[in-house]
Amino acid sequence: MDILKLGYTKKWIDYGFLTEEILSKQIAEFEKEGGKPVEHYRYNSFVNWLKGREALNNEEVNNFILLCTDDKNDRMSGSAIKDLFVSDKISDEQFEIIKLKLPQFGEWTEKLITREVLTRRVNRERMSPALFKLCYDYKVKYKDNRLLLNIIKKTNDSQCLAFFSELAVGKKLKKLAKNKLTKLN
Repeated sequence: MDILKLGYTKKWIDYGFLTEEILSKQIAEFEKEGGKPVEHYRYNSFVNWLKGREALNNEEVNNFILLCTDDKNDRMSGSAIKDLFVSDKISDEQFEIIKLKLPQFGEWTEKLITREVLTRRVNRERMSPALFKLCYDYKVKYKDNRLLLNIIKKTNDSQCLAFFSELAVGKKLKKLAKNKLTKLN
């Protein structure tokens, strides 16, 4: 079996991310179609492996990271590691393990790490002015409304929702916050 044909290494099979059967099917598809880049098959193997798990152990997370760091295609491995990092299947400990490894995939990871750390805080902590400010600063720096939208969905704090009317957050967010505030009152 020519495992190298699609850019895999033996580690993929050793770690259980790929079976001989799946590899055979992928090689047959590649030879038949011939148009898909080989990294497409490896990325699908990452995605399908992750979908097939309910939870992950630390060894699996470390093996996933190792396969990503070993891969020659930075874009594909970056997408795969991002999928792992944002997965709800990882524990807090695994989140921290991945967070430490992410920067080696490029500068783009700074935004992802910041967003995911704040998302976890928004989902777990009571909204505080300090946390709100961190989320607003993220929005300004990265021009990304996801955290503020999450706050509007999760909070029932009328003071926090009223604060949206004073900020440059855009009409959509202001309207959502105002509507939720109206429902609460």
